[in-house]
Amino acid sequence: MNESQPLITDTGETSPTTNSAILTAEPPPSTTTAATTTTTTTTSPSSTTTGTPTHGVDFDVEGGAARGGGRHGGHRKHKHRKLSARRVAAFAVAGVLAAVAVGCVLVAVGVRLARSDDDDAGGSRSVALVINDGMSFAALTLGRVAGGYGVDGSPVDEYLVGSLRTWSGSSWVTDSAAGGTALGCATKTINGYVGVDTAGNPVASLAYAAKRKGMGTAIVAKSRLTDATPAAFTSHIISRKLEEDIAAQQIDSGVDVIIAGGNYYFLPENREDGRDLLAEAATKGYMVITSIDDLYSHWENGTLRYPLFALVTSMDVGFSIDDPDINLPDMVSMALEIVPKPFFMMAECSLIDYAEHAHDPAAAFNDVVEFFDVFTTLRAYSETPLLVVAVSDHETGGLGLGGNNYSYNPVALSRVNASSRSMANMMFLGQDPTAVLEEYAGITPTEDELTTIAAALQTNATILSIALGNIVSDSVSIYWTTLSHTGADIPLFAANEWDPPDIPFGANNDNTAVPLKIAEYLGLDLAEATNELREQMGKTTMHSAQQHGRASKDPFHTQP
Repeated sequence: MNESQPLITDTGETSPTTNSAILTAEPPPSTTTAATTTTTTTTSPSSTTTGTPTHGVDFDVEGGAARGGGRHGGHRKHKHRKLSARRVAAFAVAGVLAAVAVGCVLVAVGVRLARSDDDDAGGSRSVALVINDGMSFAALTLGRVAGGYGVDGSPVDEYLVGSLRTWSGSSWVTDSAAGGTALGCATKTINGYVGVDTAGNPVASLAYAAKRKGMGTAIVAKSRLTDATPAAFTSHIISRKLEEDIAAQQIDSGVDVIIAGGNYYFLPENREDGRDLLAEAATKGYMVITSIDDLYSHWENGTLRYPLFALVTSMDVGFSIDDPDINLPDMVSMALEIVPKPFFMMAECSLIDYAEHAHDPAAAFNDVVEFFDVFTTLRAYSETPLLVVAVSDHETGGLGLGGNNYSYNPVALSRVNASSRSMANMMFLGQDPTAVLEEYAGITPTEDELTTIAAALQTNATILSIALGNIVSDSVSIYWTTLSHTGADIPLFAANEWDPPDIPFGANNDNTAVPLKIAEYLGLDLAEATNELREQMGKTTMHSAQQHGRASKDPFHTQP
């Protein structure tokens, strides 16, 4: 082993500066358009770029280092799953009673999005937007079959209403920054840009527009808060790499409830300016929580309140397969309890993307199954009329199901009980590769595979994690076409337990249609909100980003 390379620490946390860049891609071609107040730009990339669209690597695993507690990082087993199950059951009973009372029907092919004249421009309606980062139709299939739902269908299948086109303002293949901006702000932008248009002008998100109307707002994510998708709803900047600047904007975002990972860039020791952003958030009235134990303690004791700023790990909270000390359905349930009603919530199933970048099918399908649980939790909510919309921002990895003479066997993935990054962690800590794979993946590696592992151990955790992911994939005849994203269409789900179908999403939609439909449903004016936002900011984020901040050192974020 190369002793100069960092290990993935027992706590699942490392400095984002540890691993050197090992994958590169050309930045997207420069794109500049005139500043505009519209938030519905849908110009195709062929008309806004020069040269060939690029396929930049967007590996959010942060150099392969594990980020957050878990079974293989020395933390406790997940003791909160039973609590979550009780709460979900309670929501389910209340939901059934409400459905009987109002004569509701479940929606299978569409959702009512039009407002009647007496609906008070959204009235008491709420929306939960679930973003499954990187989840393709193939990943959905893998989650269904490997997750044990077989031929009967998963809990979300009947709510599949269409698909989304995902191109960005600079490439036929979007990154998460441009994808998040499209889904959150109804604006096509350049890969790497967050909450701004192609000219670098800020554009209002659904969260901003909802807050402006007086609604409650919540952002929930398994990733770090400063990562591209949650950043697109809470900040405005021309580079997703400027995570210190993103963090500084997020404490001023006005969001009522934030529950996520990623307190790293909020701490003074990790910031070039030395600011303690969590202390500043507290002075703004936020209840600040930085540990999973404290978050659960307040929840179980009934002392959790808004405004809440809960960043409970240094980076992400951990893959579901690694049994982290917190799970996304619980995080969503916490937010549902305390967010002011009515509300807009964005909940991101962040780590499907991370797993797919590492070619890890077992970690990917387990986080897809967690999405099923999140969707079920939201559908069972009955306190206010709630429209649940679930989308992906792009496909990651080019997942292929079956590659060798019909020998595809996804059910065998149930034998795997650790992510490839956790297994890489064990090997970097000196455990025998054969023993690790046999115990945690049910695989006895071949001599060629052991040679690959030995070579990867001389590089870094990212390379080893990918190598192990490929070994697991090969064992069940799963293949991958890229370490990055693809331009494939992705699934769209919607459920509304309160209204019968009226105006469904189209069969195939541009990704900007999602926030536009949500804004219509809630009576929000994104264009007017954008004008107000720009007046408040006083100048474009293009200038601001060029003058301030230090880029995060994630080697796989190759966008601007």
